[in-house]
This record gives sequence, structure tokens and C-alpha cells, in this order.
Amino acid sequence: MIALGIDVGTSSVKVLALDAQGRVLGTASAGYIFRHDPLQGSFEIDAEEWWQATCKATRECLAACRISSAEIALVGLTGNMSSVVLVDDSGLPVRPALLLADARGSAECGEVAPELLAEIRETTHNAPDNTAFVITKLLWLQRHAAPDIARAHAWLAAKDYVRLRLTGKPGVELTDAGNWLLVDTQACTWRWPWIEALGLPGRLFPHLHASADIVGGITPQAALMTGLREGTPVSAGAADMATAAIGSGTLRPGQLGVSMGTSTTLIAPLGSAAFPQFWRDKLTCHPFPHPFGNYALGSLLTGGLALNWLRSLQEAPQHKVELPQHPATSVIPADQEPGANKSGTGLLELSEAQALSPESLSPLVFLPYLAGYGTPSFDPQLRGTLFGLSPQSSLQDIYVALFEAVAFDIAAVIELLGQIPLDKIRVSSGGANLGIWLQIITDVAGIPVEVTAEKNVSALGAALLAACSSGMFAQLEEAVERVVAIQQVYRPRAHFAQAWKRRRQRYGRALALARDYYHFSEEERR
Repeated sequence: MIALGIDVGTSSVKVLALDAQGRVLGTASAGYIFRHDPLQGSFEIDAEEWWQATCKATRECLAACRISSAEIALVGLTGNMSSVVLVDDSGLPVRPALLLADARGSAECGEVAPELLAEIRETTHNAPDNTAFVITKLLWLQRHAAPDIARAHAWLAAKDYVRLRLTGKPGVELTDAGNWLLVDTQACTWRWPWIEALGLPGRLFPHLHASADIVGGITPQAALMTGLREGTPVSAGAADMATAAIGSGTLRPGQLGVSMGTSTTLIAPLGSAAFPQFWRDKLTCHPFPHPFGNYALGSLLTGGLALNWLRSLQEAPQHKVELPQHPATSVIPADQEPGANKSGTGLLELSEAQALSPESLSPLVFLPYLAGYGTPSFDPQLRGTLFGLSPQSSLQDIYVALFEAVAFDIAAVIELLGQIPLDKIRVSSGGANLGIWLQIITDVAGIPVEVTAEKNVSALGAALLAACSSGMFAQLEEAVERVVAIQQVYRPRAHFAQAWKRRRQRYGRALALARDYYHFSEEERR
């Protein structure tokens, strides 16, 4: 028996095959490009690209793993949160999908009755005018896409759209619906009085599913396109941050998961504990699949986004920079002096001392907020900014400045969490391949960093959920304990703590200056 996990990510679909012994047989991926209009604040994608990429990656995964469709016991899904796509009654999109980073809708939300907004905030522990939530996108669509609304049959999240194409059955799964702020996660029902008060069309809100629900089977058409067997069961799945926690083994309070993808996100499981009042408007609150309660989420809105931008600057051969690839020798024991590790020293074409010692780094500061600032202040006006450029500055300097900026923001979230004692950080996704970045994070945070062996943790989490629904594993925690493995551990170097503290203070001054600048009016900036 094999469970298939499909992760509909921000920039690609990843498909992972997991067998009954808990072995990852292989993965495949297929990418796509979203469209961004900085003047409008839009981030959109043709949802058909999600489907075509799913078909391609699924076929390639089956071929690469040399498994037949008859061996697939169940398909599980996950996908990027806060996406929304309108579909017609045939299941096809009527307009481009809006993604998490789409900043439109705050003005429309500002017109909602303050009493209703306060009730939503008090009940969900989240700010409904934060454009990271779907409620703002629904209000924007209601006003600016009225013809599309009239043609639409339902609005869905990314993974729910792919599940519709696989099974022919529309629906929204609960952990994704929690990000809409219009659902009672305990009762698994839409909050119809809120929906009516907002003036949103109730006919567009589809059936709600629990994560473990078997929604339907692969249709004949989907079987032809994906290579899966007709009738193969498909489970509801869960939102990508929930499955990232499952796939990285961070489900219990006291653990901290960091997903270093397009956006760096921090997942702090709460279990049944209350979401503290002072976290509101700084962290967000989201549901895990039953019975694991809720988790606090910190979203930095940068990381891989800025890293990919820097990589795009390297297209000219003379600008090529070699990135670190996470060699085992890049792990620096806490008691080892810098420079003692003599292999894997060509990271970013810097000397080993420069790569690992904060005292010899460039004074350059990079604020990598290309799409706004996330946790803890959620400032959509902030933009990427460089301080301290000189004729001696290099792309390598900017890379390291990016790594430390994200590390400083991670440390700020850890400090905000405060009451949750943490003894380790567990990292995953693409950024977990960069050894320098992880060493900087552990140095700055002062907490050991564990790296998961499987980086595609959201796809793995989706496969684990599916495996439990199919009976491959009896309990989710048992499956996580059996499957999730740690590849490496990075440890903080205490003798650099003060040097990192000084660099963090410099970064804080630069951030304050940038905030002042970007909050000037357009006339003042001219």
C-alpha cells in the first residue's frame, strides 16, 4: 500500500509517495509562475496551472518511483493557505485565483461595521482586516469582480480546487476554511450570520470537510490526466502549515517548526491552550486537524521570495554565485573555534571565517521585505531596502545580509512566544538546504536547529494524513514518530552571541528608518 501526498504550493506542485513501512519512495514537482502587479497589490495565478502541474508531477512521481496506480491506496492533499479561486458549475475557474500575498481588500474590509469586525476578532483571535486572510479577498471580489461572482458556483482554496478536479466534488476543508475567519472550527460549520452581515453570497460557500474525510474517488478524466487509477479514494487533506507541522513532527506544545519556503513561517503548537491576548495582531491563530487543537503562526512574508529574487540577478555569468548546499561538514559544534572546519569552505565564495563569523561580515544591511513586512507588525507598505552599499559590496554580502535578517525576525518571533519554553527549532523546506543560513539562525536564536531529512514536509504531512485515513497507520502520532527523521543538528556558538546582538541592533535601526520612509506620502517621497 502506498499513500500519495500532493502539495499545491505557491510556486510549484510537489507529489510524494509513502509506503506502508514509512519510507519515502520518491518525489516529483512541477512549477508555475504567479503574476504580481505592485501598483495594484495583486498576486494572482490561473488555477488551471495548479491542475496541469498536479497532473504532470503525479505522472512523474509514479514513473520515478516505478509504482503502478493500483498500488496507491489513497491520495492526500495540501496547499497554500489564503488562496481563493472562483469556479463555475463545471468546476472550471472563472477568473485568476488570488494568493496569500494579494494585498487588496483592506479598503473594503474597512467599510464593514466595527461591531462585526470586533466580534470576528474576538472569536477567531485574528484581525479580519489583515489581507493575509481570505475574508478581505472575498470582499474585494464581491465589489470588483461582480460578473465573475454571478457566474461562479463556489469559491475554493488551492488544494480544494485540485481535489475538485480529481473527484468532481466541490468542498472546502476545515483547516483551510479557518483562514477565511468565517467558520466555527469546533462545530465544522460556516458562520452564516457573519456571512449574511458581510453581504457575501451564501451560495458560494461549499460543503465543509474534516481533514480525515474521504471526499470521493478519482474520476475517469482525472485518471487519464494523472495516471492514477479510477476510483482511488481522495481525502480532504489540510492546509500547508498544518501538514508542514505533521511532516516535520511538530505537533505538540514546546516545539517550534520553521518552514523556509517562499515565505518563512513559524508554527508553534498550542494544543488546547488559549491564544494569549497580547499575541493578537502579531501572531495568527489556526486550527490543526482534530484532535491537535490550534497553533500560532508567524509569517515573515520573506525568505525564499527574496532569495529567488537574488538568484534572478545572477543570470549574467559574471554575477554567478555558488550557494551552500547543506554539506554535513557545515555543522559547527558549539565548542569548535571558527575556521576549524576545513571542508565545505567555499560557501558563497567567502572564506570560512567570513562565512561563519559575524565579526568579519560586511556592515551592509538588507531588509528583504519585497512584498511587505509580516509578523509581528504586518506592514504592507514596507519594501526591500539595502543600507550600506559601497564599491566593495557584493552579491555574497547581500545573501548573508538576507540570511541574518530572516534570523533576526525568527528570534523576534521566539521572544514574542515567550511563555512557550523551546529547546529546539525544527526547520524544513528549501531554505533548510543552506548550511550558512541555518548556522546563523541557531547562533542568533541561541537554540539548536534540527533539519528534517525530508524537506518536502507539507507533501509528507499530506501523505501521512492519507495513510492514516487508509489504515496504513493506526494513529497520526505513531506515523509521525515512525516516519519523520532528523538529518542534522546545528548548535549555537555562544562566543558569537554578543557580536550577533550588535548586528541585530544595527538591523533594528535600519528597519526603523525604512518604516519612516515608506510611511511618507507619495508627495513627500517625491
